Amino acid sequence: MMQTSLKDFPDFFQPMLVKELRQGLRTRGFVLMFLAFHLIMAVVLWIAISSYNVSSAGNMTNDAIFSILLFALVVVQPLRAQNAISIEVKANTLELITMTSMNARRIVVGKWLSLVVQSLLLIVSILPYVVISYLLGGVNLLNELVKFALLFLASSALIAGVIGLSSSMMRILPIIILFFFFGAQGLIAMIFSGRSVMPEFDLQDPQFWLFVLLFLISISYLAWSAMTLGIHQIAPAAENHISQHRIIALALTFFVSVSALTWLTLDLEAILAGFLMVLIPVMVLALNERDGPIDSVKRRFTRLGIVGKIVSLLILPGWPTAVFLSGVIAAIAGWTVLRLSASNNIHEEFVVFVSAVVGAIWLSSMFVTLFTRDRKKRFGFALAVMILLATLAFLSAFLYDSNETRLVSWFFAWNPLSYFGYYMNSASDKSQILMLSVGVTISIYLIFAVIALIKRSNSQPATLPSEPL
Repeated sequence: MMQTSLKDFPDFFQPMLVKELRQGLRTRGFVLMFLAFHLIMAVVLWIAISSYNVSSAGNMTNDAIFSILLFALVVVQPLRAQNAISIEVKANTLELITMTSMNARRIVVGKWLSLVVQSLLLIVSILPYVVISYLLGGVNLLNELVKFALLFLASSALIAGVIGLSSSMMRILPIIILFFFFGAQGLIAMIFSGRSVMPEFDLQDPQFWLFVLLFLISISYLAWSAMTLGIHQIAPAAENHISQHRIIALALTFFVSVSALTWLTLDLEAILAGFLMVLIPVMVLALNERDGPIDSVKRRFTRLGIVGKIVSLLILPGWPTAVFLSGVIAAIAGWTVLRLSASNNIHEEFVVFVSAVVGAIWLSSMFVTLFTRDRKKRFGFALAVMILLATLAFLSAFLYDSNETRLVSWFFAWNPLSYFGYYMNSASDKSQILMLSVGVTISIYLIFAVIALIKRSNSQPATLPSEPL
């Protein structure tokens, strides 16, 4: 008699994905969320049909679907990812996993795909309710499916971000709770005001699809940057996952610049935000990098001769080269804005804001690299420095408002964030504050670049111990 074996997952699924799916689908958190979701939807559907007319019942059901799905995908699923990597580190199971020929990238991607597949399963399970709300009337089915797709993509990017941060064993639960708290307040206010919680999209408008394209590029880059952070944290020193991210960041910088100068019809503020989106992940990853790569990684660049040495100044792993790359990105952004500002109006306060944020990032990163040797604590220390700088900026803005204490406020002129408060004061010289803000940010970068250059010239590449054949 022939016996057949039943397989719960196909063979082309990677082993880490199968392992995480088997564990994730059986966890109490997923089962309770799944059952609670459908129970709430059944109650909402019954109330809507029995208490409202047909058209109102369709809209109410549709808003309930989106609200509950928003909570499940944006809050619950990221919460389940907060210990994805740190729990493996604490249990000392990463060594056992890597012995199965799985590298760090496959481990992190497998954990991410597991939660993404579970989110997709939840979305598919609510499609019958969407069809019912469509049959009740007042609902554009294609429009709703597009909204669910965008929500799913945003949730996937957020899950990737949480997984990447979990590699540093950070306590990110309070951050997510605060995010949900303020988001829920807006959601409840919209419900009680009678407005729909689901925005309406014009699918025939080309600007909407341009927005979708830019949205996909943005969340893909941010999600991949977060995944790279998680991969870099658990990968051995011989694996180079940083250079690829640096190349993509540089290519994306040129893409934003060329698009802004040729065909992309966006406000200068949106273009500056795009450059800032590229720069921040580069510096966040730099906080978790060593002073320099090991010898085996460096040899891959030196064997290319002079070209390899020039390229290594920007993409070779190590925080000093990340400083150089961030300067190149900022220079391209500044040149692009100067070219566009001649023919377009730009709000100077936004330039001051971006300059202050970039300067604060460089200043906090400089403090971290100088005074913190434990790479696992650098991100938390940098976040604490940023909070301190923001607090001092509020204090300086308060002192600047009064004529008696305005002179004292300039003792905080070394803080880039102070200049945004100076600029927003009605009695300030706007153009002078703008020039001072940019000048302080450039000065901070030049000091940071000199420190990075000294550190890079003094650091000797480490070598790994030879392994027995």
